[in-house]
Amino acid sequence: MGGWQRSSLVGLVLAMYLLPAPAFAQTTKAGVVTTLEGNVTAVRAVMPQPVLLKFRDDVFLQDRVATGDQSFARLLLGGKAVISIRERSAVTITEVPGRSTVEIESGKIALSVARDRMVPGEVIDIKTPNAVAGVRGTVVVAQVTYRQGPGGVREPIAGVLVGGYGGQWITATELSRPVTDIGAGVFLALPSRVCGLLEVSRVATWMASQTAEQCGPCFKGLPSIADDITKITMDGDRHAYDRLRFRLGVINGRGACAHPDGVIRFVATAFRVFNHDVRRHLAGNHCPPGPQVLPLPSGENEGWR
Repeated sequence: MGGWQRSSLVGLVLAMYLLPAPAFAQTTKAGVVTTLEGNVTAVRAVMPQPVLLKFRDDVFLQDRVATGDQSFARLLLGGKAVISIRERSAVTITEVPGRSTVEIESGKIALSVARDRMVPGEVIDIKTPNAVAGVRGTVVVAQVTYRQGPGGVREPIAGVLVGGYGGQWITATELSRPVTDIGAGVFLALPSRVCGLLEVSRVATWMASQTAEQCGPCFKGLPSIADDITKITMDGDRHAYDRLRFRLGVINGRGACAHPDGVIRFVATAFRVFNHDVRRHLAGNHCPPGPQVLPLPSGENEGWR
């Protein structure tokens, strides 16, 4: 071998040796981009700069996928799940044997899992800064929003709604245990500065108006429950509190559909989690008006594209 060939070979080996190790790291494909609008980037372990994603681009494990303003992305994950990422959102996909995790740093996503394509024991987790939900064949919508107080301190949580307005309330400490019954797949944290009873009263009144008026539990029972909560909230009415406890017991399971059962679960678990607020109102110490956190329809349909 000539001297120039030996020098070139030595130079090539030396250059490969001096390259950063991540440049040769094995990357594992997590999914593919099936829909994309606007500015969507991926930050990868092997690249210091964000990569602008395009239609049909591969997405790899440990990628941090971020969407900009008025941007949207939909990813197909292993042929088993579809994740829709809304604008101003950031997610990272990781995996260990039998368990994939979609970690939401900020923003809003929807995850749809095909149960028939999951093997026994396989699960996809949605992880937020304060909750983890395991998914095995449903559609879950999750949102992470940071509300910061003076000095940038994040607010304490009074309770977490799991499964939407037909779901259940749990305490912040109960988040340390796995949450299995996620209902509609919606998680919402209520900050401590908001009165849980006031928020529950608003939603219960709206839910009572969303009936088909075809059976007594819906037509009569739900408005009576909403009225009792309003009297407890506004007047500290202890008789209304006793009536409410009775109604929650006799109406549950008696409707022609499951709508009354969902409302009762929502209310009953709220009175457990926000017991401090309930006792304060019953004692005549009403909470001052505050921000309305639990969303109600405003007439506009946001929809998932």
